[in-house]
Amino acid sequence: MARFIVNALRNGEVEVALVADNTDMIEILALCRRCKNSKAQIVNKKTRVQILQAMITNPCEKCNALEYEAEEKDIVGVLEDVALQTNARVEVISSESEEKVKLTALGGFAAILRYGHTKVN
Repeated sequence: MARFIVNALRNGEVEVALVADNTDMIEILALCRRCKNSKAQIVNKKTRVQILQAMITNPCEKCNALEYEAEEKDIVGVLEDVALQTNARVEVISSESEEKVKLTALGGFAAILRYGHTKVN
């Protein structure tokens, strides 16, 4: 679900992104040291080692190098960075409220779309 929200933010479809403060999602970014091509993946923290290992053992798509710099970023920071680019907001739901329970049941992520947009792909 986080991937869908990030993509919808990038497309300017989201007015407000909602995220529960207890999500275990991060973005892993692998940057090729030779050509600076990057690849990113949003994953659960529990699987980050395996996913990162898979990312850095595959050659760069542009220059075929196997030299990467890796970086991890919390999903809230990712959402906030993307939201800044499209004039959207990110609301972190952090109290033990009925809203947080419902949001957590939805996977910890939701979005209020801007007028005129009907779906999130």
